[in-house]
Amino acid sequence: MYGRVTICVPVFNESLVIVDYLRELENVFRNLGARVVLIDDCSTDGTLPRIQEANFGEFVTVIRNSTNQGHGPSVITALVTTSRADCEVIVTVDGDAEISALEIQKLLETLNTECVHVVEGHRRQRLDPTFRKVVSLVARILIVVIGGRVMWSAKDANSPVRAYKRDALNQILSHLHADSMTPNLLISMVARKLGMQIGYVDVNCRKVGTERVQGTTWMARFRNIPSRRFLQFCLSATVDLFRFGRDLRRH
Repeated sequence: MYGRVTICVPVFNESLVIVDYLRELENVFRNLGARVVLIDDCSTDGTLPRIQEANFGEFVTVIRNSTNQGHGPSVITALVTTSRADCEVIVTVDGDAEISALEIQKLLETLNTECVHVVEGHRRQRLDPTFRKVVSLVARILIVVIGGRVMWSAKDANSPVRAYKRDALNQILSHLHADSMTPNLLISMVARKLGMQIGYVDVNCRKVGTERVQGTTWMARFRNIPSRRFLQFCLSATVDLFRFGRDLRRH
């Protein structure tokens, strides 16, 4: 129905939810010939052993980073790896299980039925703290400032939930660096710069398992207060974004 599908799942310290999430993906997609490529960014909470013990066989391929690289470079690694694989369609989704397998199906159906190169998931009912939602809005405004009004069509510019046709993804990746801090934002910009046809699908977020504080990446003590590490990342990512925009205009 969708062609050969590979689902990219970057993870860091998701031991509480990852096995159940992979099982959910398996139940929906395995009979369709899909498979998962999971990038473990040196998790320290037993994520990798739990996946190995679950024995998903050929359905899940695990790649472990040699060092902790951060979410952005892990996403790039996953995309580059799958773009070289024997597949026609690539899906990306974070390993926190907030996006159900049925929501992912909606992206694939749109990619399959409409004449588009990329489908972006517009997250609804987000469970993130308010400041994270504000950061997402600021990011959308920034890419408009950098890339022009055409960028405003990116409703959820930093969404981690996307589906790509393989040829389109390879074109996009040729413009990205392996150490990109915010690859999803950059992908939103590049796809529009290249004039690709882009589809949009509303995807509902869900609460899974125990409520966590901002995710494990940011080492936050309080849910509604941004950590110092998060603020430092935002500053560095903004500088990186403007540099990327400058380079993109030169091409």
